[in-house]
Amino acid sequence: MTTTSHNEVARYRVTTDLNPPRRPRHRLEPPFSSTTDNSMWQYADRPVRAGEVIESMHWPHPTMIGLNDAARAVLEFYKTRQKSRLPVSPYVGGRLRLSDGLEGAVPEEQLMARRAEPAVAFPVRVVAGR
Repeated sequence: MTTTSHNEVARYRVTTDLNPPRRPRHRLEPPFSSTTDNSMWQYADRPVRAGEVIESMHWPHPTMIGLNDAARAVLEFYKTRQKSRLPVSPYVGGRLRLSDGLEGAVPEEQLMARRAEPAVAFPVRVVAGR
């Protein structure tokens, strides 16, 4: 997890015309793991034109160029992580917090193999000839 030491909002230069999603509710969901429409930016609230400079607290479109440290960090993180693991926004409480929930130590009980349990609570004896 990475947190900036200040409340810098990410600034991007848009390199290609981008359109908002067809369904407005998509802006409220975690990033799509893939899309067939490369001109759609999931978090756009309006059409955005190439060359525009925008500030956003949402995940960027992969074609955007980061103009400040926060934007470059968000872009790098976004391009290298599994999208379905990401939260809806890289900002929490107005502060940049890059996390996909996979950092940190794995709990020890998940690393240790479980001991095999016996199939029955007590052994069964078979006596021959009776």
